Amino acid sequence: LGYAGSGASYVSPALAIQSQYAAGYFQDDIRLTSRLTLNIGIRYDLETPRTERYNRLNWFDFTAASPLAAASGISDLHGGLKFVGVGGASRLQQNTDRNNFAPRFGLAYTVDSKTVIRGGYGIFYVPMTINALGASVGAQGYSTSTSMVRTLDSGLTPANVLSDPFPDGLNQPSGNADGMATLAGQSIRGIDRNDRTGYVQQYNIDIQRELPGGILLDAAYSGSHSVKLFTAWNEDQLNPSYYSMGSALQTQVTNPFYGLISLGTLASSTVSRAQLLLPYPQFTGVTGVFSAGNSTYNSFQLKVERRMSSGLSFLIGYTLAKNIGDPNPIYGESSSGFQNNYDRRSERSLLTTDVAQRFVASYTYELPFGRGKHWGSGWNRFANLIGGGWHINGITTFQSGMPLIIGLSSANTYGGSRPNSTGESAYLPPSERTVNKWFNTSVFTQPPAYSLGNVGRTLPDARKPGVNNFDFSVFKMFKFTERLGMQFRAEAFNVFNHTRFGSPNTSFGSSSFGRISSTGGDPRIMQMALKLSF
Repeated sequence: LGYAGSGASYVSPALAIQSQYAAGYFQDDIRLTSRLTLNIGIRYDLETPRTERYNRLNWFDFTAASPLAAASGISDLHGGLKFVGVGGASRLQQNTDRNNFAPRFGLAYTVDSKTVIRGGYGIFYVPMTINALGASVGAQGYSTSTSMVRTLDSGLTPANVLSDPFPDGLNQPSGNADGMATLAGQSIRGIDRNDRTGYVQQYNIDIQRELPGGILLDAAYSGSHSVKLFTAWNEDQLNPSYYSMGSALQTQVTNPFYGLISLGTLASSTVSRAQLLLPYPQFTGVTGVFSAGNSTYNSFQLKVERRMSSGLSFLIGYTLAKNIGDPNPIYGESSSGFQNNYDRRSERSLLTTDVAQRFVASYTYELPFGRGKHWGSGWNRFANLIGGGWHINGITTFQSGMPLIIGLSSANTYGGSRPNSTGESAYLPPSERTVNKWFNTSVFTQPPAYSLGNVGRTLPDARKPGVNNFDFSVFKMFKFTERLGMQFRAEAFNVFNHTRFGSPNTSFGSSSFGRISSTGGDPRIMQMALKLSF
């Protein structure tokens, strides 16, 4: 019929972004004694902020007076987008960070012929390209969308059709013409012009010891501290100090922006009182993009290694670690973000990528059967063809699950996104844990309206299901002639068909809260192969 369910068209620029990068370093190895060697160095990184060929970039000025202040009657109204290359502003989107010095230090000390101690410290800066992802690049105002008007009477009568979906044309970007009033009445995302480059401090100390049998024992402490990490939070959040007003926050009052803003809820003659109490009431949301996140990682790492000897080699690794920090989606941290922008310190918790313990063992063994082996050295050609030349190898992995994030099935009115805790742990011992109740759901309660839940961003002890996996393979070499051979392989992944469960439902208020209803890994997979070599 030519009608549509929905439709939209977008006008987006092909940005031509550029930045310059240069670095220099100096390092030297200093052999102080026959046993002690130091490595000392320093690196300097300089990366200029982004520019765009046609100056189609901006940043959010959090303190500048808004051009809507006088007309709206709100004298302290402030905040809005500012554009590069306009009004004497630099073409650079941000101020240049020239303080990126990165010292490096390492040592190696030979205790005796079988024992070595190594250590190191270094600072490493985050490339600006990480900060240039998606909407965070700061080109708002230069792209727009036009929605198709499908119907004017709730679907009873079609309006525009597919043959002419946008008869009135497409909305065009305003560019920098509206100045700090750009996107007023809408939700925006703004970069901080005064951001600084994030960096990671890495440090470790390691002891290696050769044991009898050609076995290497390696024990190490390894850690890192990351600061100024790229993150984002809601800069236009209602201050919790207003929550005591209760339902009065929803009362409709005269809209001071009526006639000044033509889009969205702020185009109406009335608006909720809560909207006018926001830090930037001329917008429906302001997401600040900052280099302000941090994280800390500490770990004990143990490795036992045996290189191939007498047909056997293996590598065993164990890590005991803790990874804590702020919400940081750009660096792999997936969560609901900051619940309370006014108390960001309380958001520090285990990262959702934290793995408390991990054990991995890999091994290869050439079975001692066949000619030249311990058993069967005198076998004839046929017997050796069948029973000799067999190898086995495998990988065994045990890993603890990652932390859980508990949220609300329905957002709390002008409040947070988390429930309250009774003060008891949600952890259940393995003997009490089932797929229908993976953690103790009774320790959570619904917070009152106009309040923030007191549950932490992640739970400190209750976790998702971990990993318990065995991969195993058998292969055999057939040698027909000096130049012709064949290999047979039989491989099994998850050889014991151990079920790896998915994450439990963590939405408080849901009928399936605490229940696991999916799997997160493959069942047993087996495969066989023949390879001919000549």
